[in-house]
Amino acid sequence: MVCVSILNNSNTGNCATPAPFILDHVMQNQSQWPEHIKARYGLNRRQNLPTLIAVVLASIVALGMGMASFRQTNPTIEWALKSFDIQSDNKVSVEWFIAKQEGKTAYCAIRAQNEKRIDVGYATVEIESGKASTTISYTLNTESRAVLAEVLGCDYKAKMRVPPANFPPGVKIPAQDPPGLAPTTN
Repeated sequence: MVCVSILNNSNTGNCATPAPFILDHVMQNQSQWPEHIKARYGLNRRQNLPTLIAVVLASIVALGMGMASFRQTNPTIEWALKSFDIQSDNKVSVEWFIAKQEGKTAYCAIRAQNEKRIDVGYATVEIESGKASTTISYTLNTESRAVLAEVLGCDYKAKMRVPPANFPPGVKIPAQDPPGLAPTTN
């Protein structure tokens, strides 16, 4: 058996008793280890948990502040259909509630459909700036008899993210009375 000394990397030939240096300098505490050993086994790293917690907390705070800022600059609009009344083969009265930011003009898309769920009336209605919450009534002109009416959505811009008008090809889209505006194309 060959024994190698830790101190000078030499072959001592005597393996029965360890060198006195090794017994006297057994390093139980990692802080006493040489720097190259700490680096090799990753023991010189700082504790990452406090840094990780700080980064997570900072991210949560930044996200919260971003959401609050977005809501402040883009206030929401709430609406709810109250009722609709089919007045004739060419008219439907629609009534809905809207809650918006006071003093801002809003737009709502409404439509009427027939028994086959095909659009027979469609309008974007402008709600003048004024009270924050109000009930709106609008008479929607229809191409033929409607069986239902609905409010598709409301926004502060006339171009909304709502389903577009779905009139069959060749159907003349009925004109709408102010403050409503009919779509120009299918």
